[in-house]
Amino acid sequence: MIRRCAYVKKSTKHQTRNDTFNKVVKKLINYNYDVICVVDYEATCDKETSKDAIQEIIEFPAFLVDLKNKEVVSTFHEFVRPQINPKLSEFCTKLTGITQEMVDKAESFPDVLDRFEVWFYNFLHEHNYNSFAIATDGPWDMAHFFSRQCKLNGIVFPAYGKRWINLRKVFSSHYKTPQFCLNQMLSYLDMQFAGRRHSGFDDTMNITNVLIRMLRDGANPIINERISWHQFDRNCWGDLRCGVVRVLYNKPSDGLNQSDSEDSGDEQHFH
Repeated sequence: MIRRCAYVKKSTKHQTRNDTFNKVVKKLINYNYDVICVVDYEATCDKETSKDAIQEIIEFPAFLVDLKNKEVVSTFHEFVRPQINPKLSEFCTKLTGITQEMVDKAESFPDVLDRFEVWFYNFLHEHNYNSFAIATDGPWDMAHFFSRQCKLNGIVFPAYGKRWINLRKVFSSHYKTPQFCLNQMLSYLDMQFAGRRHSGFDDTMNITNVLIRMLRDGANPIINERISWHQFDRNCWGDLRCGVVRVLYNKPSDGLNQSDSEDSGDEQHFH
């Protein structure tokens, strides 16, 4: 049985919406994507943030990229009001550009996630997209920030969040380079960072620009990471302060029909 977090009241409305959304997306996730959803969250932080610190998502951006046309077809962007530590540090505001007023006016994570899923589902349905995948710059957005935020709010981890494309790995494999950070990927491609660094929206836009360039250069982004559920449940789900999440690296031939508890590939620890 999944234990609920006592800190924040669970969103019943979100659970109903999430159940409906999950039933749909389970049929859409495979290796032949029509669209990729790029995300890059910003979270509460301080100059001396420790591995035990509770970090809450405060900015939720997403860009949808049509793989056939290799272009952005829709975007989502909202700030999120933190509930455990509602006051932002001066360091956090300076780093991200997110002010206290911005988050005070925002909705809580369950409500923002509701609207993201409605936006996502409606767009897929209205434009007849049959498959999609989540993509990130590294493993941390899904394996760390998103998973812990769901725990904080008592939200059952969404099916669409358990597997994703780590674009750093796709870049490294396609261009035969080490795994670069975003700035290094842009530099390698002779591209400039557009906007403000550590702005969730601008970071996501630049990650998306790299993805589109890779697509035009013939790259084939595939799901290459997933959360190991039995390890995740045992080591992290019951402890908000746990600093370890295991992520598995799948080969394309592995498919997505294996059981959620099956292990394959290497493990990486995050602190």
